[in-house]
Amino acid sequence: MESPGRSVIALLGGGIPTVVTMRVAKTKLGKSVEALMENAEDCFDLAEAGHAQADKQHAHADKQEEIAATQHAAADGVDANADHLETLARALVEDAVELKVEIETINTASPPAPLNSPKVAA
Repeated sequence: MESPGRSVIALLGGGIPTVVTMRVAKTKLGKSVEALMENAEDCFDLAEAGHAQADKQHAHADKQEEIAATQHAAADGVDANADHLETLARALVEDAVELKVEIETINTASPPAPLNSPKVAA
């Protein structure tokens, strides 16, 4: 099994390691580490921005839930008023039917007098 140092050197051009190739390898590895750290920093920045965006979306969703709850309560009030109006309308229909029956009963009990009747002249 190759040692980690040899595999890096092999990647950099192979051959017998010398002080120069070791320094080159170390420099390239150092740059790779720096690049990885920069990429990690970018990822952390993006993650922070993502969390901030998610927090805003949660806040908007919470507000929308509050608004929806208010709208549901208002709709329940409108339903209750509509139910009351239906009850009132049924009562008015019953009263109207009752009055119509009474009027018809009065009309059939005493027919109207003819126009030339002494009752009309009086």
